[in-house]
Amino acid sequence: MTYTVIWKTFQLDRLAEIYVSAGPIDRDRMAAGIEGFNAQLAADPLAVGESRDRGYRVAFPSLLCVYFNVDQVRRLARVARSTATARSHATPVAHAPGSPRLAA
Repeated sequence: MTYTVIWKTFQLDRLAEIYVSAGPIDRDRMAAGIEGFNAQLAADPLAVGESRDRGYRVAFPSLLCVYFNVDQVRRLARVARSTATARSHATPVAHAPGSPRLAA
């Protein structure tokens, strides 16, 4: 028996903001990460991520941090918050004149 995964509209909007602000490679990683995350939540949400206070859990699908809670009686997994984590691309760094630069 599966769980119903619920993303409220404002959480989907936040996820879309994160997605749009990412580069193409990161977008592909995020899309795959969220697809797998949703599948895992539907199958066995208590096996996903780590437990936190007040009944919440946290998971880290590709480039994201997602807080959620699980209602075992109603078989619901509700996303409470999502944020971006570190990006995979290089961050520009100030270089001394004449020093070699790394490709980003």
